[in-house]
Amino acid sequence: MMTINGTNFIYTLDSTGQVSSLYSKLTKHEYVSLRSPIWRMIVSTPERPERPVFAAEQSCRLLPDESAVIYDFLLSEGERLDIRLRINFYERRGGLSVTAELTNNSPYTVSEFMLAPVSGVRSLAGDPAADSLVWPNGEGHRVPNPSNSDLSVYAGFRKYERHDYLHTDLDRLYPGSASMQWYTLTNDNESIYCASEDTTGQTVCLHIERTVATNSLSLGFARYPFLEPGESVVLPPLAFIPLDNDWHAGARLYREWLDESGYWKAPVIPDWMRRFEGWLRVILKPHHLEINWPYSKIPELFDEAQAYGLDTIFLLGWEKGGFARMWPDYIPDESVQKNSLGDVSELKAGIDYVHSRGGHVAMFLSYYLIDTESEFWQSGGERAAVKNLWGKPIPFAETYCGEGTWRKLGAPPMPMYAACSGSDMWQEKMLESAKTCLDLGADAVLYDIGGMTPYFCFAEGHDHTKPSMACASKAGRYNELRKFVKSYGADRAIYMEHNVDIFGQSMDLAHSGCSRPRSQVHFPELYRYTFPELNMTNRELGQDDMNYLDNVNYTYVMGFSFDMTIFRCCGSLRDVPKYAAYMKKLIGIRQKYEKYFHFGRFVDTDGFTLSGDTAGIVAKSYAADDGTLGVALWNSAKVEREFTVNFGNAAKSIKLAADEAGFVHN
Repeated sequence: MMTINGTNFIYTLDSTGQVSSLYSKLTKHEYVSLRSPIWRMIVSTPERPERPVFAAEQSCRLLPDESAVIYDFLLSEGERLDIRLRINFYERRGGLSVTAELTNNSPYTVSEFMLAPVSGVRSLAGDPAADSLVWPNGEGHRVPNPSNSDLSVYAGFRKYERHDYLHTDLDRLYPGSASMQWYTLTNDNESIYCASEDTTGQTVCLHIERTVATNSLSLGFARYPFLEPGESVVLPPLAFIPLDNDWHAGARLYREWLDESGYWKAPVIPDWMRRFEGWLRVILKPHHLEINWPYSKIPELFDEAQAYGLDTIFLLGWEKGGFARMWPDYIPDESVQKNSLGDVSELKAGIDYVHSRGGHVAMFLSYYLIDTESEFWQSGGERAAVKNLWGKPIPFAETYCGEGTWRKLGAPPMPMYAACSGSDMWQEKMLESAKTCLDLGADAVLYDIGGMTPYFCFAEGHDHTKPSMACASKAGRYNELRKFVKSYGADRAIYMEHNVDIFGQSMDLAHSGCSRPRSQVHFPELYRYTFPELNMTNRELGQDDMNYLDNVNYTYVMGFSFDMTIFRCCGSLRDVPKYAAYMKKLIGIRQKYEKYFHFGRFVDTDGFTLSGDTAGIVAKSYAADDGTLGVALWNSAKVEREFTVNFGNAAKSIKLAADEAGFVHN
């Protein structure tokens, strides 16, 4: 047996190297309900790309004086593998930190190593139904009662694709679909903070596993060393910290680590972007080449948007061939055919008009996709593509269609291929593409699919030494793009689709993943609270007049910017009169109290409490630089509510009608 007696915890491994206890001195609760293995390895052989090595089948040596466990060799399916594993445990920041060292002298590749030092957990305080997993799937998800839930429901893939009869898992790759590299098992009073403390940028998997037979959870991470014969590696540390507070405490810990590590620095955002209320997003010419608006209609579209409180128009489908064609060539469409958008001079004139009215123009670029018909691809662009383990480019295909069916149903999608951020050739093209937009007069460029997906790239000639390092230089490359955009003026802006913390430090706006009002799973508070200075849109909540009260109120209290994608970017604000009028009203509140909403910090529920008739009341707080606190309110109930907002020694009585929004400050 080996025990680490920390300041706030006691952690124990039994003689076989399995975890038998994690005791919180803060809450006096034991978190480990049953003895459990803490790691699993995948080796790749010529016959088996996913051959498992299970911790429970191994013999180990405990070194209590060094707080380490050593495996001198490993067994897999009766074969002895010359792979040495050492796992080190130590206290840091009041919790347990764990590192692993691997030396591979086997003939195989060590592709994956999953380490879950906190395993065999059924509940935090004896009631599994009170627990939730809060984790950074996109902006954030909240999974209730996880030890008694089929986690495959939340996993994003079909059953039978994995060994779901043995265990159901939550897995997300960072940096990518996971916006941060931490998560927490939490209830209202305590939590276990789980984090990867890695500044290399390599891909890591946030891994939560529920064993079906025992209704127990393993909390850990998977790394992908792709360790070849003769190679060794020390994997970055993992942190598991018991806390006597809910998920907010974990968010503060993660942000503290990021700030101290030097891995992240908050961007300096132009004032117009701090005041940014949203955009009208329009596709001028879609994939099926049916023109929605020519360049000459840009002034009219902007005037509509400005009348309802928006100062930005976001242009898509301005490129030759229509939207989602010929990427990444980005040549403005000015064909002489009947369905031309017009002359490029008309595009520039439209942008100039927006500027004359005090507005801004954003233009679309894809950071990820290459059209095989583009000049870029034809002239050697395949060298920039992500290559899979078979050496083939990874396809990505979408078909945008109009009134017809034959292109969508009776023909395969037109293939594009994924670009690798580790390609110098691709970075040069992204800089060139930004220049095209900025030279046209754009105030901002958006890099689509900017935070997805950290595919393992096996291409040669890129800057990554291992397939899992394909995104390791991506943060630095985004920083280079930011510097280039800002070379046109400090007020120019750079945007990215998706939220990923390490990329977000180079962005003035993230075009978010989708969150939904009244959702039991979507939990964007997680990212908003951790990074209150970062802007994000209310993506997909501005399409039509359906459910407009929920969508606008939710956007208001969460502090999102409005992404008006009316009729899938083929409509304008005149098509959604109810949404537009109510949006304008709530934008007026945010502008009146801009020191909270635009120049303050989102602090979720910190600094106040509610009392009285509060059922259905959604309340989020914003801290101003002068020390005052404002609270955005939404009565999501269908009846009037009268209640009190309590600020320490002060209290404000509020009455809100059904679906009404409000605001108070101390």
